[in-house]
Amino acid sequence: MVTKKLNTWKFLTIAALAAYGAAYVSRLSDAHIVDELDFILYRCGHLLFSPLGELQQHLGGSVAQCLIPALVIGFFCWKRQFHVAAGFGFWLGINFLSVSMLVAGAGSAPPAGSTGGDAIADWHWVLNHFNALNNAATLATVFRIAGYATFALSTISGVVFSREPVAEPAPSSATHHALSGVDQGSDKLAQWENTVKYSPGFAPSTKSIIVIVCVIGGAVALWNHGWEWGAPKPAWPNNYVQGATQAKAEQKPLVLSFTGSDWCPACQELDKYVLDTATFRDYAAKNLVFIEVDMPQHKSQPAALQQQNLQLVMKYDVHGFPTLVILSSKGIFLDQIVGYADLGPKGYIAEIEKIAGIGGNK
Repeated sequence: MVTKKLNTWKFLTIAALAAYGAAYVSRLSDAHIVDELDFILYRCGHLLFSPLGELQQHLGGSVAQCLIPALVIGFFCWKRQFHVAAGFGFWLGINFLSVSMLVAGAGSAPPAGSTGGDAIADWHWVLNHFNALNNAATLATVFRIAGYATFALSTISGVVFSREPVAEPAPSSATHHALSGVDQGSDKLAQWENTVKYSPGFAPSTKSIIVIVCVIGGAVALWNHGWEWGAPKPAWPNNYVQGATQAKAEQKPLVLSFTGSDWCPACQELDKYVLDTATFRDYAAKNLVFIEVDMPQHKSQPAALQQQNLQLVMKYDVHGFPTLVILSSKGIFLDQIVGYADLGPKGYIAEIEKIAGIGGNK
């Protein structure tokens, strides 16, 4: 007799991928492990589709991000390795969500000409080409729903295909009443032995129960921890009036960081590789007054903060995100740094010093 039972390690793999998917959904604005790989796919898609025309070139990056995982899933389905295909489904779901953020960002503001903003610029061009900038939010929602649906389908199918046949000793005619009086070599016995039973739930073993409890407990612990390793970075001050007063009193340059923290990939790269590094934070604490001006799409903000930030965007004519506006200690506009460039924290410090004239006239 053959029984379908849960393969502990296959189930654990799917559970881990589902936990990572939940982490991704809960923190869409943060940088994630797969982002580096997707950036490579994005560049490859640009090169691959660019000979086909301008429209195909702008769409090529996002098409490659979704098409390549889909082809991988199709390959493993063709090989009838459905559990592996379900695992790669999480990658496709993540890429759908990534594209949804790019579309949302493209419809919110003209993109900055920067390394991290290229993908947003592509979608801005495409939406503008079809006169659909006003429909960006709707299209982003469609991609977001596709991502959620892919996560759900991958989780369900992954658990289903985590169950595999396990051979069990066949009962003898002496011990099973259904086979009493049947010869060992009869067709009825062979038919009984080849019957595949589908168990309705998990394998009734202590090992499986322990694994399930550990997975659920680990997921809850990570969720409560915020899905971050190490202490979270302290938030930058966001009160412009207090910052301007402090800059004047301490005779320090005032830097306004215009960002879209929950929709702008270039802003997230600037935060990750520059602003949130120990090098830049230590420097800013000693030499600058740094104020964050956040224009989120999904996060809630107090009405007073929203009004302040909108007025600052209009006052300093900010058209792209991220933008660093450098002011003198007296509040005089000096210059701005638009977009994200791969300069590292020391490179940005050098640019700010050059603009602010630190060491000379402030």
